[in-house]
Amino acid sequence: MPPFLASFFLPSFERSPRSRVVSLIEYAADGAYVIISPQKGELFFAPDSPQWFEWLASLSSFRFIGQLGRFSAHREVRHGQSSRRWSANLSIHNRNYTCYLGITDNLTISCLEQTAAILQSRAKSL
Repeated sequence: MPPFLASFFLPSFERSPRSRVVSLIEYAADGAYVIISPQKGELFFAPDSPQWFEWLASLSSFRFIGQLGRFSAHREVRHGQSSRRWSANLSIHNRNYTCYLGITDNLTISCLEQTAAILQSRAKSL
């Protein structure tokens, strides 16, 4: 049996579970943004800093909970390759709302908050 099929036939309790936990950027009560990585825990760098954009470039998706709304973001895939382009998605009451975010270099806190506000207003208008 080929090695890649061997794990398919393992009992479900022996298979390694696939994690659905993604990184989180959240506006906190003290007026700051908290950045949480599932692998490293809370990260201590400023939004919009060089470390911020480097961290975003390493992700394929993240969740954003801001002052004006929330959404999930994912990196677009073109021709089977991950691109620098990002899209935001919000699902409310079985309806999906999507908005183009831009490329990694443009994902500032201001951009994320504006996108959250746009998606929230679209969801509330229906």
